[in-house]
Amino acid sequence: MERPAILRSLFVIVLVVLLPDTSVAEPRAHIVQFTCGNESTRITIPNYVGTLEILSEQMRTRGYRIGVTGTEPNATYGLGQCYGDLSLLDCVLCYIAARDVFANCYPINGA
Repeated sequence: MERPAILRSLFVIVLVVLLPDTSVAEPRAHIVQFTCGNESTRITIPNYVGTLEILSEQMRTRGYRIGVTGTEPNATYGLGQCYGDLSLLDCVLCYIAARDVFANCYPINGA
């Protein structure tokens, strides 16, 4: 009678150990804080769009990028970087969502 109880216990332990770790949460699916800059300099739309396109190209393959479009004093600078625990696909999706939020600061040149 004691043998089936031991086998059951062993089976439960093995099952728990072999179960994959799964997570259903989306800890970074919400904006925690959004702040626009305080500079009154207007950005130019072609430079803004160009910089975001430069960033977009490299975010798909590397997960980070620095981009510059235009010349001073109207140059537009951008930096995009994802946490290392995101896949490249998740990184690109996050970047696309953030890019849409940046437009809320227009015509201020910082977000």
